[in-house]
Amino acid sequence: MLIKLLKYEFKFTGRSLLPIYAALLVLTVLMNLGDGMRFGFNNAGMFEGFFKTMLIFTYSCVISAVCIITVVLLVQRFYKNLLRDEGYLMHTLPVSAAQNIASKLICAVVWSVVSLLVAGLSLLFISMTFSNWQQFFDGLADFIHDLNVAFGIHWPLFALETLALVLLALASSIVEVYLALAIGHIANNHKIACSIGAFIGLKVLSGLIGQLLGHGIVNWHWLNDFFQNFFYGSLHEQIAGIHMMLLGMLAVSLIYTGVMFVATNWIMKNKLNLE
Repeated sequence: MLIKLLKYEFKFTGRSLLPIYAALLVLTVLMNLGDGMRFGFNNAGMFEGFFKTMLIFTYSCVISAVCIITVVLLVQRFYKNLLRDEGYLMHTLPVSAAQNIASKLICAVVWSVVSLLVAGLSLLFISMTFSNWQQFFDGLADFIHDLNVAFGIHWPLFALETLALVLLALASSIVEVYLALAIGHIANNHKIACSIGAFIGLKVLSGLIGQLLGHGIVNWHWLNDFFQNFFYGSLHEQIAGIHMMLLGMLAVSLIYTGVMFVATNWIMKNKLNLE
């Protein structure tokens, strides 16, 4: 059933997001044709200068809209579909609250990544000339070669661990918003204000937890040996240290995200107030 929910979510959200991506693609092409971000205005006529100015302004608006609309739409989907009037229908479907939350979360993570990639690639394309691209790929090949020489098979593992950490951090941020909205909708009145207050409270709480963990870690004696090996040990010890650091961060993020997901699921099942 989760697959069906995901198909519905991607179909619904894609109707709003894909046209924006297409508009950004068209503008990126126009900017490249006109040498958009690199052209000068000194020798441009009045009409040409006005056209280029409007092109830059439009591009700036669209690339901002890609990021802003993505965030607003994905938060709105959770809010309206599960916490407002549509929630009466969604909560009667033969699916669990966890599946409803998971479908929204997976969809939000995927679209967030797509939006960042689209915006990033667009900026990259309009800022690069043909010779720049040649230098870019030559530099990338040299960089990968140096990584292979230094770390061997370990650098793709580092990349995968870092990617997993980024995706988990993104999911954590999204489910934090979901939990704040769910907490706010326990109240009978001023639900949005309560949700904002809950979000601020969660941020403060996560900051305190981070400080406590950091203080506790600093006082762990075994870490002195770890950092000694990490900075002054052999290459093998340094590689092991990087893996331990990344895996430790993944574990902490996974626990934090899991706790928030479970809390959101519990509220949706037992305490949700749709009135």
